[in-house]
Amino acid sequence: MALNHRCGGQDMRLVTWNCNGALGRKFLRLDALDTDILVVQECEDPAQSSEDYQLWASDYRE
Repeated sequence: MALNHRCGGQDMRLVTWNCNGALGRKFLRLDALDTDILVVQECEDPAQSSEDYQLWASDYRE
């Protein structure tokens, strides 16, 4: 789900994505979403996924 919102005269894009435990296969698509804020639910454990996904997830915030 993507929401566009005006904040201080500028557009802000917020995306929430339930990746159903498969973000490791889908995360490369995130750049195409061009988000300001991305909220991802139901990610798998990065230790059990690809090296690219592990690198991306190494700077996550809970």
